[in-house]
Amino acid sequence: MLPSIFFPPLGELEPLARLGAVAFALLSMYVAFFLGSGKATARVVSAAVVALLSFLTFLGLSSRLVRTVPVPSQNTSISVSVGFRRSDFAKSNFPNSSDWDMLRYRGLSDEQIDKLWTPNSVMIGRLALWTSCAGFIAASVFALCFGVLSQREEPSP
Repeated sequence: MLPSIFFPPLGELEPLARLGAVAFALLSMYVAFFLGSGKATARVVSAAVVALLSFLTFLGLSSRLVRTVPVPSQNTSISVSVGFRRSDFAKSNFPNSSDWDMLRYRGLSDEQIDKLWTPNSVMIGRLALWTSCAGFIAASVFALCFGVLSQREEPSP
């Protein structure tokens, strides 16, 4: 109950967004330590900003390109990434169907996804998802490493 008061409802993205919020809270404390001590380098702050932008991009792309379909027979759900442009097959056979309805009807395999969305849009979408996710991870690690290195580079009194 308490988390729902303090965190906005984001649908299927909510667990990922909550994890990202915790990660950014920790990264913000780390950056604040360096800013407060006067030892922050432009590299630490820049890497933290890149991490934030990468994660926001990942959330935006996920809301458009990731679909979670319940599988009641297995008491679970499966998330898949789709494309941003429907194929001619999907346009003619599923003109008024949602992405979720098409996936429930055709299946969740890559073969079916490539029939429902253009293969290029699936590939570009997946590369964009991976790049934004990897960018968040790499920039966060860079911020942490740059901070440690800036402490190490200081001469001891």
